Amino acid sequence: MMMKSLLGHVLAIGLSLFLLSCGHKEQPRDIIAPAPKPMKKKVTQKMDAYAQSITIAWLGASYVVKTSRQPDTSLPLADDGNGNKYYDNTITLQVLRPDDTQFFSHTYKKSDFSAYVDESFMKHGALTGIVFDRADGGNLYFVASVGSPDKMSDEYVPLTLCISRLGVVSISKNSDLDG
Repeated sequence: MMMKSLLGHVLAIGLSLFLLSCGHKEQPRDIIAPAPKPMKKKVTQKMDAYAQSITIAWLGASYVVKTSRQPDTSLPLADDGNGNKYYDNTITLQVLRPDDTQFFSHTYKKSDFSAYVDESFMKHGALTGIVFDRADGGNLYFVASVGSPDKMSDEYVPLTLCISRLGVVSISKNSDLDG
């Protein structure tokens, strides 16, 4: 009888263990998340370089106006406000006389326009362009702009650059254009 009782207890314990093992399984408390991906450092972008040469009539003769824009890695970076960094630009402006001698030449940086551009554009913007506008009397007029380096943006400060027949340069804000 003792054997029956012992066998009954062993069966009861076995059945209890079986029922417990089939019951609610505890869920692991470990949180498995994908490993963070290292952030790729955004590459500093460059605005497109360009060069242009046009012939204009001025002071009764044909002059050649050359402009070229180059990204300059030595200048402080500009940004478009969306976390994209750009190299600022230098723009070389040359005016050649009819005999191909140089009347005017200067390489402009954004800092050349600091008196006419607000602090935000000076800090974040880039020198985006200088283009010939017109010859009027003894002056050559160019439109210059400092603004967002993103070519899809229309945020810029329009400026007028005037070169007199004596080679004297004056710069002013261009109120005729919306920026």
